[in-house]
Amino acid sequence: MLPPSNSPALPLARHRLALFTALLAGLTAAVAVAGPKSVSSRSAPARDFRLFVGVDLKVLDGGEMRQISNFEKRRAILEGDARKEIADRDLGSIQFIHTTKLSRHPLTIADLDVRKGISSTADQRMESMISQNNLQTYDQDRLQQLELSVISAAAFGPSGPIDAGNGQIVDVPDERNALDAFQDYQQSNAITTDDEFFSKRSSDEDSTQFNTIMLSAMVSSPVLVTDTYAVGIARIRTETERARDVIIFHEIGAVGPVPRKITFQKPGLPPGFEVLDFDLHIFREGQELVSDQSDKQFALTREEAIEYLVLERVSTHRGQTLPAEPAWALAPSALLASNRPEDFDYPLTVHVDERGRVEKIDESTIAPPAIAEIVSDMLFLPALQEGTAVSTVAHLNLRSFFR
Repeated sequence: MLPPSNSPALPLARHRLALFTALLAGLTAAVAVAGPKSVSSRSAPARDFRLFVGVDLKVLDGGEMRQISNFEKRRAILEGDARKEIADRDLGSIQFIHTTKLSRHPLTIADLDVRKGISSTADQRMESMISQNNLQTYDQDRLQQLELSVISAAAFGPSGPIDAGNGQIVDVPDERNALDAFQDYQQSNAITTDDEFFSKRSSDEDSTQFNTIMLSAMVSSPVLVTDTYAVGIARIRTETERARDVIIFHEIGAVGPVPRKITFQKPGLPPGFEVLDFDLHIFREGQELVSDQSDKQFALTREEAIEYLVLERVSTHRGQTLPAEPAWALAPSALLASNRPEDFDYPLTVHVDERGRVEKIDESTIAPPAIAEIVSDMLFLPALQEGTAVSTVAHLNLRSFFR
């Protein structure tokens, strides 16, 4: 649900934006004191960092709200060492909290189209094309095949194909993959039999029958980003129900400079609903990626982003003593482009200055040149000593970016 206007998250977001406003005022004042601008051939610094208002997502688990740290294979992964997983169909009460964030390499979301659809029960042309008996027969056969895969995987493991008799050779998949395929098909089959799977565009049908949100968009990124997922937040209402929020998860995969089309839908909504608002957020490893659709965003240089990190860290933890922490939200592009954590598994000791910049890798640890280059591009939330930002020595393993 949307947090009320007096939610503590909103003052925090305003507080962080106020910090940035103060930062901008300081920079403006510095320019004014310096006097008239002088002509220089040096190019202006790139502004590929963004301060924006995004969302954090929490789900009710065991009586408490826990943050969703990732989403993959149709499962939400909760924060914590246990990495508890909840299938998307089992997600109960979900809360989203607006919060100020930093990101870099802004994505582009073009041709965003949100429409309403209806189930196939109202479409006689669709019904005339489908034979229910044939569908049921196919479903039963397919479920039997998937059940056999699960049983084979559990019994034999990924040891290669086996002879199932009568000349039938069955590949033995990984048990987790086999179970995923079986559960996915079960869910798809349930949607089909409930007449929620086939949808038509709202312009063709009676508006009182709308029960599906359908979304499409073209998404691109200036750098390659793998394993992305989308979170759609729709505010809907009906004539008999007041406004409420519907949250939709959808796995996208890799996004790069070439725009790719994404489409997803949410069936099973109250017939005749109206869409009041829709927001689209894109994540990677639990970190929200800024896009041209993100709210209240400011373009920053690298130095301005560093200044904001320091101000936010100090003001949020007044008087505290804390170690330096990697700013994973600003992960270098080499991490965003990879889905191979093992390539980055190098425990390192690094020297971090009071502004969160990596000064050097300690001589006691050795990193390959490619890893050293990535580490040099890393930013940290600076260490604090009784509320004051200080230089420190920190431990870093780039593999920790991959949750």
